[in-house]
Amino acid sequence: MVKKLTLCVLIVACFCLVAAAVSSGPASALPTMGTDCYKSGCHAAGQPPTKASVVKPKAPKPAPAAPATAKPAEPAKPAGTAKPVTAVPAVKTGFADLKNSPAAAAVRFLADRKIISGITSTKFGVNNKLTRAELAAFALRLGGLPEVTAVEVELKDVPKSAWYYSAVQAAISYGLLKPDVDGKFQPKAPADQATVMYALVKAGAAAQVDGLTLQETRNVLSMLPGVKGISEDPVWAFAWKAGILSGGFTPDAAVTRGDAALWMKAIYDAR
Repeated sequence: MVKKLTLCVLIVACFCLVAAAVSSGPASALPTMGTDCYKSGCHAAGQPPTKASVVKPKAPKPAPAAPATAKPAEPAKPAGTAKPVTAVPAVKTGFADLKNSPAAAAVRFLADRKIISGITSTKFGVNNKLTRAELAAFALRLGGLPEVTAVEVELKDVPKSAWYYSAVQAAISYGLLKPDVDGKFQPKAPADQATVMYALVKAGAAAQVDGLTLQETRNVLSMLPGVKGISEDPVWAFAWKAGILSGGFTPDAAVTRGDAALWMKAIYDAR
């Protein structure tokens, strides 16, 4: 009986020792409180997990934004068709008589710049004789001189109502033209070569004429046989240099409107 009791006591004592050993074992025997244990609640009951043992769950990644749908570009509106800017030749403005004329290009050039004009809206009068009244107007326009007169000259055949009145008065005032000794201007009479050339050069190239010497003028006049009674003015030297006199010079001969246009273009280019 005593032996049985002693055996039971030993068994109980052994059981207690084993239980004590299990309860006081190292912490390493416990499961690691990792993220998974925190999620499954495997930590000791009644004891919250420590900060070191808790790993907060990662924030869920935001769902990728839907790609922005770009609005299709609006088709460009067709630009208006620009009209080319071109100089309008005189023949297009109604000068139908310029066809096959050697003066056609000069007339168009000068007409585009409003230096010369036709005898009508449809005819330039390329073969017509240039009148003294027309010469007065053309010379002023070539030189860019205003039709201004300080002192008006009384002319018997130039009425104030005439279209050329201001031009004639201004041309006389600038010294480009002169009236007759009897107080007449003869506005409708043909202008001769000497008068035309003098007025055009004097008005259109005054600065260049002033730079020429008397000797240069005499040299030019000496090369023009048959020219007598003409003043030794430097306008003749300039006219020679401009190529106007190269085709000959007959002071008293009439000048056509086409020839006058050629001379005016030569003066325009040479100044």
